Amino acid sequence: MNWWLGLIGPGGMALVMGVVIGWDRWREPRRDPRRVMAVVDRRTLRDALRRADRLDLTDDAERRAIIGHLTAARMWLIGEIRVGPRRRRLWCAVQLRVVEMMLVAARAPAGLYS
Repeated sequence: MNWWLGLIGPGGMALVMGVVIGWDRWREPRRDPRRVMAVVDRRTLRDALRRADRLDLTDDAERRAIIGHLTAARMWLIGEIRVGPRRRRLWCAVQLRVVEMMLVAARAPAGLYS
């Protein structure tokens, strides 16, 4: 019976963390994609790139948001290239090239690459 009491604390913490993570995942598609987010890890990098893909380059406000998302992703990737294992640094370098190409396309005049 005492070991059941020992599971209450960790089980409660796991339940709270699961609810918070589930809530965050459920809310992500409903957030405003024009609001620029900070990129601090791979998950937020993925979310920022998804938000940039959802926006339209023809609208000036959305173009600024795309540039903001891609710039945040670029800054995080530049910092990550300097640390970590070789395999991760290579992944970050490849992602950096992709983000930089997307940034060039977003900064180009409308209709130049279409």
